[in-house]
Amino acid sequence: MTKKQILEFNKKCAQFLGAYWCNDDLEAYPNGYWMIDDDDIDLGSNLEDMLFDCDWNWIMHVYIKINNFISSKSETDYIFGKETNEFHLKLWNAFEGDCTKEGVVEAIDYFLTWYYNNRKTN
Repeated sequence: MTKKQILEFNKKCAQFLGAYWCNDDLEAYPNGYWMIDDDDIDLGSNLEDMLFDCDWNWIMHVYIKINNFISSKSETDYIFGKETNEFHLKLWNAFEGDCTKEGVVEAIDYFLTWYYNNRKTN
């Protein structure tokens, strides 16, 4: 991944986990910072601080949320409609086919791209 792709990947992962951009303390953080309500994750103040592309601990937070998300068929159908079975097969094949860190990151990126492109906005 290029530096730009890594930053975009970090942003997609952070937002998927519920993180949001804050600029409420410009004195301490003149450029703003990322905030998440999960105490287990310290995102740092910018995308460059995030390690979703290279640290198993960070990767697993996203993997677990994806696994919980697609395991809940009713939630998936509600958000995306019923045409998700083919995608599930592709995603799981991607995870099972390459369990290296890079392979899992690639599968997560594939899922997040699909997620943001197909999510229904209500």
